[in-house]
Amino acid sequence: MTRTPLNPHLWLGLLLGLLLCGCGEEERPSARHLLIISVDTLRVDRLGCYGGRLKTSPAIDRLAKEGTRFESAFSTSSSTLPAVTTLMTGKYPSEHGVIANRFFPIPDAEDFLAERLTGSGFASAAFVANQLLSPGSKIGQGFDVHQAYDPYNVNNGVHAEETMTADAARWLREHFEADSRAFLWVHYMQPHAPYIPPRDTAGRFVDPSYRGDIDGGRDTLNEIFIEKRELEDADLAHILDLYDASVRYVDDQIDRLLTELRVSGELDNTLVVFVADHGEDLYDHNKYFYHANSVYRSSLQVPLIFRWPGGVPGGQTVSGLASSVDLRSTTLRLLGLERDPGGDGQDLSPAWSSDLGALRELAFAQFEEDIVTVFSDRWTYIDNPNEITPRHVPVEGEYPVERCELYDRSADRDEQRNVCGDNAPIVSRMEESIASWRSKLREPGEQVSDLRTRSELEQLRRLGYTGKASTRKKRDPDSENDEGEK
Repeated sequence: MTRTPLNPHLWLGLLLGLLLCGCGEEERPSARHLLIISVDTLRVDRLGCYGGRLKTSPAIDRLAKEGTRFESAFSTSSSTLPAVTTLMTGKYPSEHGVIANRFFPIPDAEDFLAERLTGSGFASAAFVANQLLSPGSKIGQGFDVHQAYDPYNVNNGVHAEETMTADAARWLREHFEADSRAFLWVHYMQPHAPYIPPRDTAGRFVDPSYRGDIDGGRDTLNEIFIEKRELEDADLAHILDLYDASVRYVDDQIDRLLTELRVSGELDNTLVVFVADHGEDLYDHNKYFYHANSVYRSSLQVPLIFRWPGGVPGGQTVSGLASSVDLRSTTLRLLGLERDPGGDGQDLSPAWSSDLGALRELAFAQFEEDIVTVFSDRWTYIDNPNEITPRHVPVEGEYPVERCELYDRSADRDEQRNVCGDNAPIVSRMEESIASWRSKLREPGEQVSDLRTRSELEQLRRLGYTGKASTRKKRDPDSENDEGEK
């Protein structure tokens, strides 16, 4: 793990803080408020602070300069509902029971972050632009206010996410005060497919000389995947331009929200956490643009940034591994609250404050309960013991995953050359680590029925979230039967 040097004034502040508090854990300074900004389907390498070359993310980049950025953070799932439930519970999908987007009910007994904070005296609100995260999903357990928006609704030229930003900023003005504590979660849907950014934003990124017939619509992206169409460079660049414009649109919304926080005078008293639920393949594997079928870095690596001058160094990059399961434990620590007993997450704060404690050696992700992806600082290992084929969105088409896949990211960052057959000792160690990890997972609690309205279900269908099949077994050449769905 490498770290950029800390500001000497910060070191002095940390030292004085330790001396004044007598090194007691419970007496460390804590942030007054919490703002979590999450973005759906955000690919890290399209952001400037993660190596992106375009001006897609000036507000996010500024947040990274003012805080600490984790270079190698990974989600526990490439699907929204499992991934976000992990963020809020600090548990892996197999433990909280939400392993896919197929309306799995969330256990009522789960202790969500909002419940924990509300019970500790925080006012709380969630504004989310994804109907999967609507109140009916139970993801909002504990929030005083929980409001969902149709991200593709446009009213008198105003996009729903702009309305959501305005509503969130209004709530922030009313509750982020010096004599209170507040928690605000804002989740943006863009740049989720279809890639249809607002026209003024698209005009800043899309090449006006493009004359092809490719667009960022769902029908086009589905057809490319199902037919395994080889795209011309100009066609692929056009789709990526549309995606990048969508990223910039969200960045503009985030800038509005953070500006409101600055104006309130509470920015430096607020722990700001920026994260994505998952990434996006963007044609890197199997001619696929989406994420829900993916088991690779492209859809599992996520941005992770913490900003709070009272306890988080500014302008620092941590290269060690982090997982989305760590967000809850780290957040509770910085808010001065007791960590969860028996939780899966690790407190990441030692990574930026001292050499005490170590970051995780491995990060785990799940495709339902069938495929496990393991990331080390160098290797990606994919274990598919039942040789299933992911079949989420769309359910047609092939997204083949081998029984064993191993990639050396130091030489093959995009995970294109499977070297599983040439590295038996590494494969063996990875298999042992998965067995050990699985042995520690707990059974999910009792689940409750899904509470979505008919209107919410219809919006989810329009977003492509209601595909029946999720996986299927590969055809057995010795069998006369067709492939069955699992």
